[in-house]
Amino acid sequence: MSSILKVDQLQDSGGNAIITSDGSGNLTTQKLLYPAWSATLSTDQSMTNGVTVKVSFANEILDTDSAYDATTNYRFTVPSGKAGKYFVMSRLTVKSNNGTGMVDGRTLLYKNGSSYSFAQFDSGSGAERVAVTNAEIINLAVGDYVEVYSVITGSSGTLTLDYVDSAATGHGDQRCSFHGYRIGS
Repeated sequence: MSSILKVDQLQDSGGNAIITSDGSGNLTTQKLLYPAWSATLSTDQSMTNGVTVKVSFANEILDTDSAYDATTNYRFTVPSGKAGKYFVMSRLTVKSNNGTGMVDGRTLLYKNGSSYSFAQFDSGSGAERVAVTNAEIINLAVGDYVEVYSVITGSSGTLTLDYVDSAATGHGDQRCSFHGYRIGS
């Protein structure tokens, strides 16, 4: 024997819609994993050897709550009513123009202007290009902000954060990105 339950809306005890249906099988759920943002570089970013620099993620891909600043501060600020635990990630590809001049570097997640965590690479004798990813779950209050910094050390050549690789795939793979979303309270 099977049971069938027909409803257009499920609500929580406060009367808030959790799931709704339009009667044709199309569901609308509450906004899970919001707010969310994603941004990339819009061009290569020059780096100074051994100097910690804020990464300018100016190409906004996604910003569900208009909380990511892609023009001035290049950071996500927690909007009113959206405090909680957030998954935050940065991915950077760093390169040296001479082919083997890169030695080591870091991608650093900052919370409220201070270093929160970092991921590091060490290429030993040098490399042309290295990718490094840093991901964390961070407890954020309303008004807290997160941003990305990087520091690269090289033995020679010009050091940059690598914007895109269009030669390899023909469609422009993003090599540096900054993403995040709220996972719960």
